[in-house]
Amino acid sequence: MLAQWVALTDQNSGTNTKGKKHVTETNEAREGRLREAYENALSQCNDGNTLEAKDALLAIAKELRSISVEETVTSPKRKLLGSPRATKRLRLANEAAWIQSLRYAVNRNLGDLFVTLGDPSEALRSYGLALDDDDSDFVIWMRAARAASILGQLHVARRAYETALQIRPGHFLCRDNYFSVLRAIGDLDEDAERKLNLA
Repeated sequence: MLAQWVALTDQNSGTNTKGKKHVTETNEAREGRLREAYENALSQCNDGNTLEAKDALLAIAKELRSISVEETVTSPKRKLLGSPRATKRLRLANEAAWIQSLRYAVNRNLGDLFVTLGDPSEALRSYGLALDDDDSDFVIWMRAARAASILGQLHVARRAYETALQIRPGHFLCRDNYFSVLRAIGDLDEDAERKLNLA
């Protein structure tokens, strides 16, 4: 076990052009550093420092975009446990999971910050990036629809409300907002609304 750790340490170490030894940041260290930066950004937001929190979250999002996972897990059902290949696949799956999870949280909170700062365009963009990582979040679909409505992008708002209603059918606020968008687009008359309310 110690020999493996030494090998990993030697693998992540190197010599720079000035002859000084440097250590490359491990994935675990990078994850810890980025999660800590994320928590600090949330603390700044809670303290009312929205601009500093926004800048910190944007920096985290930029770094997360620059991280590339070498390969994707193609078949999670394969039973290669114990083999070096299986170990690498599991490591890459875990790396992809924390990146996706943190990227989702960062973009979701960026969207909320942009709403607070009065920038619905950037809010919609951030919510869209969050939904790329987790499209099952009803609240984010609602917030994206609201931002799209504010921007006058009613077809985007319609799609977001429809998706939200698929996740939570019959949600009153979502349904009312959806009907408002349909009326604004001209796709809903009173008879159709009555039928949808009865369904």
